[in-house]
Amino acid sequence: MRHMGQNIRNFSSLITDFERSLRSTWRSAGSRPLLGLAISGGVDSMALASMCHRFGQASQQHPSFMGFVVDHRLRSGSTEEAQKVAESLDRLHITPRVLTLDWSDYGPTRSLPSLESIARRLRYQALGNACRKEDITSLLVAHHADDQAETAMLRLLGNYRGNGLRGIKRSRPIPECEGMYGVHQSGEPRSLVSCGLKGQNCSSDMLIEDGGLSIERPLLAFTKSQLTAYCHEQGIHWFEDHTNADQTYTLRNTIRHLLDSSELPHALRRPRLHRLIDVVAARERRSEELAQSTYSESKITLDPRTGQASITLPETMGSSAMEDASAVAILARKLLQLCSPVGNLKLQELDDLIRLLRKSDKLAKGVTDRCQLAGVDVTRVPNENQCCHLKMQRSLPSRPERQRRQTILFRRQSNPADSEWQQWDNRYWIWIGRQRDAPYTEIKIRFLEPEDLAMARKYLDHGQRKVLNSALSAAPGACRYSLPAIVATGTSQNSGGNGNPAEQIVVLPTLGWAAPGWQHRQAKADDGSISLATPNLWDVRYQHIESQEA
Repeated sequence: MRHMGQNIRNFSSLITDFERSLRSTWRSAGSRPLLGLAISGGVDSMALASMCHRFGQASQQHPSFMGFVVDHRLRSGSTEEAQKVAESLDRLHITPRVLTLDWSDYGPTRSLPSLESIARRLRYQALGNACRKEDITSLLVAHHADDQAETAMLRLLGNYRGNGLRGIKRSRPIPECEGMYGVHQSGEPRSLVSCGLKGQNCSSDMLIEDGGLSIERPLLAFTKSQLTAYCHEQGIHWFEDHTNADQTYTLRNTIRHLLDSSELPHALRRPRLHRLIDVVAARERRSEELAQSTYSESKITLDPRTGQASITLPETMGSSAMEDASAVAILARKLLQLCSPVGNLKLQELDDLIRLLRKSDKLAKGVTDRCQLAGVDVTRVPNENQCCHLKMQRSLPSRPERQRRQTILFRRQSNPADSEWQQWDNRYWIWIGRQRDAPYTEIKIRFLEPEDLAMARKYLDHGQRKVLNSALSAAPGACRYSLPAIVATGTSQNSGGNGNPAEQIVVLPTLGWAAPGWQHRQAKADDGSISLATPNLWDVRYQHIESQEA
């Protein structure tokens, strides 16, 4: 008991830090009425639930909490156990929700070669959907210091180096939920100006997506032994998952067993791993600060209609930023994310852009230097002074890529309601309204093709062709064929040469053009009212981008 008492005494300052962190998380979430908790029923998550309950009791102004219990259905008794965990949350005055994973698309789970990865994806997507329904933007999970050490060991085994050994981040966007509107970096659109970026002197009022669900880890400073002692002291019951004790079940289980034993050399035990994580994390914070400072001071112009960006790095950019390889890589990723169709850019894959950024030679007049990576054409162009000036745009997609990036928005037999917001090419979010009495059998998003324009010019009258050409002037040349087109099948104007209905463009959403019968849902009539006569509505927003004001 003396050891337990020592744990509790050392615990008081950590509890204070936890409550300060929780209050900060709540405020950063806009003081919403609900924060989410991911509760497995283990000792760490039940400690988290109890601490949140105590925080609510001790504070006059505080959020309510909703605890999400995921029933993976991978072992017998999981459903009954999930219900017992829910009852425990109810006793702590935390609203419980049990989420049951659906494995119907995967067949027998015993034969799945990547069971752990699939379970992780399904779990996060279930949590993301549940939080979106409850308007929750912060989800607290119970990762602790022992998890940090295990993660560092896993990364060492995976040949990670440098910042790859930083451990688990305290806060980050929810993983595994890319393309889920309102969950992953979307749901709270804002103007381009509010991001600190300049527009391309265009009339586009396209909003930039922001928001989504963040994962918060307030227990990273606590060891599992401290959390266990706390639960004993508070009389909190928890549930043991016997698979966690099976050393052969996952590689993480094996590492956990080794770290719990005395079989490893001192250099690989938890205290040394924690010190390694702290050193790497401090170094990464410094690199992030240098990169953000350079990004904030850069002159960045973005045209969301075409996804093109013009960037001039600051003349005063210090040598410290350029000499820090990690800072340059982080800056390169921030810049590429303005235009890239790749959702998860890895720092290790940005060498060509890093070369352009660090190149000290002044370009001769009329000479350019260029590279292509992450689906972006990057050109460094001559500038009057020594600073680096870049132009970026989406690379023209290959034919196989054009085939892959097609998303169905509507089928007459199965889509009576409004479409969900769909992320397309990882750059745009696109929506269409309910199709009432429309002559279309199918509507989808894909890349614009030259044949689409040739066909449109045939069926549009002279005035409509002028409007189309005016819209296209914002995207001259081949760059327009990297933009989305909403196309419909089954229109009355045309059919294919074989008698089958042909696809016809009905909206070029980023350019603001729409065929007769279609209207942007925020468009207003001359008297300021919204037209209800047009049955077909659409909307578009640009991907989340890093703010220069961070």
